[in-house]
Amino acid sequence: MTDETRRRHWDERHGGGDFEGHGPNETLVGAVANLRPGTALELAAGSGTNAIWLASQGWRVTAVDWSPSRSPTRAPPPAGAGVETEWLDRDLLTWVPPARQFDLVVIVYLHLAPTERRIVYGAAGRGSGAGAGTWS
Repeated sequence: MTDETRRRHWDERHGGGDFEGHGPNETLVGAVANLRPGTALELAAGSGTNAIWLASQGWRVTAVDWSPSRSPTRAPPPAGAGVETEWLDRDLLTWVPPARQFDLVVIVYLHLAPTERRIVYGAAGRGSGAGAGTWS
């Protein structure tokens, strides 16, 4: 699949609304329950439900997806909602996060072939490790 074909595919999926469900992923909620909020990177952020939830819990979130399409939940929250999320539209097979800038790296909805997932996981590992002591 070409990069442009992949982007169009996800634009169409996101344009149809939040197909990932309502609210944050339950596994993510459980995984961060005992963590002190810090900086978080969500790759393949999709509709942004998880990124917005993390931000509402006090995390400073950077959400990355290759689809620039914005569903209602992926749009930045209204001013005064108390959450801020940085949105980046990047090709996850070529983009590499800044080294050791994030306390938490989240990948929940990554729909790629195993060989492509390894590329994204490798890049994700590069971005982790900013805050020693993030665990509580």
